[in-house]
Amino acid sequence: MDSNEERNAYDDNTYDDSLRRIEEEDRKQVLSALALVPRRTPHGWKRFDIVVGNLEYVGFSEHQPEMLVCISSQYCSIINCRNQSVSRREMEINEVELTAVTDALPGEIIRLAGIGGGGLRFFNRAGDSLVAASPDYPKSRIIFQPAHSSFFVHPRACSMIFEEYEIRAYGFSKCGNYMAAACAGGVTILARLQNWAETGFLR
Repeated sequence: MDSNEERNAYDDNTYDDSLRRIEEEDRKQVLSALALVPRRTPHGWKRFDIVVGNLEYVGFSEHQPEMLVCISSQYCSIINCRNQSVSRREMEINEVELTAVTDALPGEIIRLAGIGGGGLRFFNRAGDSLVAASPDYPKSRIIFQPAHSSFFVHPRACSMIFEEYEIRAYGFSKCGNYMAAACAGGVTILARLQNWAETGFLR
């Protein structure tokens, strides 16, 4: 190895060491911020959990945004996020286009998110947002950030709503009044309390 090659190898190693130090420092900062985020249901929301074995995909209806399609390797179902009802349904699933069609939601093609890709909305009209943080992958955390908030800057104003391995998808419905976070074992749903009050489920 000549002097130029030695110098290049030294520069590469120095760069790699510097990059690793920066990445480790960033990781520590994320963990420190996450430690300050309360594990709770956000104020003004109601939470419930539905077990779905081997869950692969979820998708909100655009026409009836309280309806959440769930597709597992065993069966398909629709969850009514307004009243917590669950019904099994026959569906036609296209894993290339990441879509589903069912007679229970006529005239609509449901866009899916899950193991094959896709995604739900990360923001709602009120300005709230959902963000995933995985500083100790494969564990992931889903953070609810109220409008104009960031868990880095305002950690105590935010809420950790989900902490799990093998997260399939997370996001808002089109109307923004429902949130879903899905993993291989099921789905966590959050609904604005005003919607629960309208249907008599508010206790």
